[in-house]
Amino acid sequence: MPLFFSPTPATDDQCKTYLWKNLLYITNFYPNEMCLGHTWYLAADMQMFVLTPIILIPLALYPVAGWIVAIVLLILSTAGNVIMVYENNFPPTFTAFGDDAHG
Repeated sequence: MPLFFSPTPATDDQCKTYLWKNLLYITNFYPNEMCLGHTWYLAADMQMFVLTPIILIPLALYPVAGWIVAIVLLILSTAGNVIMVYENNFPPTFTAFGDDAHG
């Protein structure tokens, strides 16, 4: 679930309990248990950094197989987003203008 739907700031208790998730870069998997909400990007960026060799190594060694892996991952990623938006009835885009900006 996107974090912009939960604007509540973290409490000291949350940081005492969930800070370890920040150190392991897994906070974006637990959006309701975040200590520092703005660090979700660090976790997402680290996960992409770790998973990038899945595309780059096959692409470098076997270009055709690499392109197939890249296209399959692109399709799976897009399908995952479409399914999440459909099942949770999310709006197609997020706009923070007018009444939507304040919930």
